[in-house]
Amino acid sequence: MADGPSDSSVIVSAEFSGGWDALVARLKEIQRQMSVNAEVKAGVLGSSDADLPTIAATMEYGSPEKKIPARPFLRKALHDPRLAANVARIAAQYYKGSMPLASALARVGVASVSAIQTAIGSNIPPPLAPSTIAAKGSSKTLIDTGRLRQSIHYEIVSKI
Repeated sequence: MADGPSDSSVIVSAEFSGGWDALVARLKEIQRQMSVNAEVKAGVLGSSDADLPTIAATMEYGSPEKKIPARPFLRKALHDPRLAANVARIAAQYYKGSMPLASALARVGVASVSAIQTAIGSNIPPPLAPSTIAAKGSSKTLIDTGRLRQSIHYEIVSKI
């Protein structure tokens, strides 16, 4: 096992100036903010369309009995290095003290929604069957009415 960070690690660095007392005060503020214990959830989080979570899960994991292949749009988005880099930039701004926690969490949410919606529109393989293309008039995977893409949202959940 390697001693360094794994491929899924995100390294955040920040510069600080202002003397020892200011540094101690900032570290105490970071510790206080981190104790809030909040998380960002993004995806199909429930809606008035009760079938959307089922549709999303079917598209993500496939359904062999319905002959629907997996098209993992959520996993593709969450493994996108651009999203990881964006989250690292947001975290660095937060840790430098130039962004409050609520703003940082909201920006992570917006970036996650954007990454998921981009993945949905990226025509994830395998290609559609000719009969499906004929029925819907398009060869784009995961896109029919746009309802799935429009259902992607985020929420900030406090665990206090």
